[in-house]
Amino acid sequence: MTLLFVGTRQILSLMTRAAESYVFSTVPLIVMGVGISIFPTAFMPLNGYRRKIKIATEKKQNLDKLKQLYNFHYNISIKFKTDIFGNDKVEIVLKIER
Repeated sequence: MTLLFVGTRQILSLMTRAAESYVFSTVPLIVMGVGISIFPTAFMPLNGYRRKIKIATEKKQNLDKLKQLYNFHYNISIKFKTDIFGNDKVEIVLKIER
């Protein structure tokens, strides 16, 4: 029990010295600043994905407008393939029929 009590005393003295030297106010601010600076790099892939989806939906809407205007049908087939080296490839075939 005495070791725990002595350890607590030492921790309290360290905390009071740290509070007097402004460690408690600067260290958390530095940690928060570093954490906030990481946010843009964390959300970059998500923003890129959302931008690509927006472009793809706009292109599909334009294709649907053309389909309605010129009275044709289309079929999209998408195949996901992996080659010998492990690279992923996407094969997209668009067939337009009148």
